Amino acid sequence: MSGVLEQRYRRLLGWYPRSWRERHGDAMVGTLLDVADAQGRHEPTWSESVDLARGGLAARLGVVVPEAVRDGAAAVALATGTAFSLVYVLFVSWAPLVPDGEAWPTTSVFGPFTDPGVVLGLLWATAAALWLVDDDRVARGALVVLLVVLVGLPLTGADGLALGWDGPTSTNLGFQALLAVLALVGTPRRRARLALATLVWAVAFSAVYLGNGMLGTSGAWFWASPAQFGNLALGGLLAVVAAFVLAAAGRATAALVTLASLAPWAGVAAVQLVVVGRPDAFSLAVAAVAVALAVATVGLARRRSRRERAAAGRPLAT
Repeated sequence: MSGVLEQRYRRLLGWYPRSWRERHGDAMVGTLLDVADAQGRHEPTWSESVDLARGGLAARLGVVVPEAVRDGAAAVALATGTAFSLVYVLFVSWAPLVPDGEAWPTTSVFGPFTDPGVVLGLLWATAAALWLVDDDRVARGALVVLLVVLVGLPLTGADGLALGWDGPTSTNLGFQALLAVLALVGTPRRRARLALATLVWAVAFSAVYLGNGMLGTSGAWFWASPAQFGNLALGGLLAVVAAFVLAAAGRATAALVTLASLAPWAGVAAVQLVVVGRPDAFSLAVAAVAVALAVATVGLARRRSRRERAAAGRPLAT
C-alpha cells in the first residue's frame, strides 16, 4: 500500500518543475509518507493535493518570474484594487451622493447603493485587511470569492437574469478581475507599504473623480474620459520609462514589479483598442514605443539580475 501511496504523491509532485523534483522530490515524498503513516492514511488528503498543486504552479511561475517580483506586483495589485473599488463605491454606487438622486435608478437590493459595486468593495477591503493582519490563507480565499463574484455579476445584472441592477460595467469588472489574479500570484510581504500604497491610490482615484466632475456618474465615464486609450498609453509610457531607469540603476526587481503592475491597465487598453475603435496616430505611436521599451527593460533587468546572482554565488533560474 505504501508503494501505491508513494506513486500518488510523486504524481502530485508533477506540478513542480523537473529541476525542483530532482533536488527536493525524494525528501518531500518521504516527509509526506511519514505524515500519512502517523495518521494511518492510505491516500493523500484533499488539502495536501491542493497545497502541492498550488506550490508546484508557484514554483513553475518562479522559474519565469522571481518570487520577489510576484510579491511586489501582488502588493501593488491588492492596493490598486482595494482603492479603486472603494472609491467607485463612494463616487458611483452610494445613492446619497448622486446629485438629486436622479442620475441612476436605485434598487432596494443593496440598500443605499445603486449596484453591487459595494459587494466588490467589501471583498477587496476584507482581503486587504486580512493581509494586513497576516492571515494570508483567508485573504486568498476572499480574493477567490471576489473572482467568482466578478465572473457571476454579468450573469445576474441587466444583461443576464435582470435581477434589478445595472453595473459595474464590464470594463470595471474585467479590470478588477485582472487585479485580483495578479494579487493572487504573490504574497504582499510589507504590510506598512501595502497600507500606504492603498491610501495613495485612494487619493489618486478620488482626485481623478473630483477633478473630472464624476460624482454620481456612471462608472463607464472613468474609462471613457480620464482613462481612455490615449491617456493610458501616455501614462503607461511614463511608467515604462521609470522602470527602464530603475533597471539601468541596478534595481531589477523594482523595474520588473513596475512592469508587471501595468498588466491590468494594459489589458483594458487592449480591449479599448479592439472594441472602441482605432485611436489617433499619436496615441498608437506612444503605445508602440511603450511596448518596445517595456521589452527592452525586461531584457535589461534580467541581465542585471543574472549578473547580481552570479556575483552572489546564487543559482540562476533555468
